[in-house]
Amino acid sequence: MSDRACSEPVVVTFDQVNKAIGTQEAVGNIEEASRRDNSVPPEQRAAIMAGVGNVLDQLRQAEKNADAKVLTTPHDARAARLQSLIASGDAAKLSLKPLPAGGLEAMFDTDDWFGWASVAWEKLKHLRPHEMLRPIDAKAAVLPERARLALLGDWGTGLYGAPKIATAIVDDPDPFDVIMHLGDVYYSGTEKEVADRFLRGWPRRTGAINLALNSNHEMYSGGDAYFGKTLPEFGQQGSYFAYQNSQWTLVGLDVAYIDHAIDDEQVRWLLDVVRAAGERKIVLFSHHQLYSSIESEQGEKLWSHPEFGELLRSKRIFAWYRAPLHDLRKPRRELWNSGALHRA
Repeated sequence: MSDRACSEPVVVTFDQVNKAIGTQEAVGNIEEASRRDNSVPPEQRAAIMAGVGNVLDQLRQAEKNADAKVLTTPHDARAARLQSLIASGDAAKLSLKPLPAGGLEAMFDTDDWFGWASVAWEKLKHLRPHEMLRPIDAKAAVLPERARLALLGDWGTGLYGAPKIATAIVDDPDPFDVIMHLGDVYYSGTEKEVADRFLRGWPRRTGAINLALNSNHEMYSGGDAYFGKTLPEFGQQGSYFAYQNSQWTLVGLDVAYIDHAIDDEQVRWLLDVVRAAGERKIVLFSHHQLYSSIESEQGEKLWSHPEFGELLRSKRIFAWYRAPLHDLRKPRRELWNSGALHRA
């Protein structure tokens, strides 16, 4: 791969994914790879193969909605993992072509179709997620009395607004106490993507606490790089956390390990944090949103958790910040790689 490929993020378009898994030669070899996989029951293999067409349809629609050759990916783990695989250049030939909007388009090719298909088949299968890492207790860490926060959402592209946001934070003349990513490293949060698209360009400031929330794209690869690379790099115990001063309690939630949901142990931890907060105002942070104007079911799992739903209905929560909502019907460039600056 060229030096330029190492410095510019790779964009994987529908045409290249279709070439990799949608042609007659590709499908035939993936089917053969599936038949040789004795770890997957026949009915599950058939279901996975039947879903290939849906993967392609979702990629096609996402790119059509964007109306340009830019980084797009649907809410589909298999599609994202295949895009990560093609972008990596592993198991296939990869040439690169500059795109007008930025980045390099991956041009897929292979002279070993079965070798490629064997790797692609593994990406089409369901992955076992990394063990969830949790805080050791419900004691909130100390937040300065006058705290300044920078929030970045869906920032892990290495493209478009992401470098500009990082530069703005680094060059800001005032100090930051917390720099928090609300999640999403594209395409599927692999170790290479976390290193190249996220950690390499992360806006580091002296004295600032760096925090990263879990997201669906990090979990698409099983969360291995998020739990195994990002959290240790940031010195973060778990995928959810709490900080507070005398007036505010800031709580980051993991509502992506179980997509759009929250687990019982995390809720018990949260209730302990809330009780210890006393009269402080409580602000939640997460990747997924509680409400969506385009997908009404997104908040149902959160609202339906008995204890968490009761907490929300109690109006004890002062505010909730989440990552940007992707409106794929009318995509707006400002929804991507967003950032915000706040004081607590």
